[in-house]
Amino acid sequence: MFLLVSVVVLKIQVDELEKQKNELTAVAEKNKEELEELKYKLTLSEIEYIERYAREELGYHKTGEIVFINQSED
Repeated sequence: MFLLVSVVVLKIQVDELEKQKNELTAVAEKNKEELEELKYKLTLSEIEYIERYAREELGYHKTGEIVFINQSED
């Protein structure tokens, strides 16, 4: 009986550790993507960075530039 209880408890612990592993893997992947984005931003010149910021954060665009708006993000 003790052996059965021990196996059940260990199974619960393994399941919980597997869940934690999956959550931490997802966090690590997100952090990896953010790191790659920051590395890319470091390679940009000051003008390129300002232009990118103006486009992505402020919604600006150059004169004559065609702007596509993704409707599915609303």
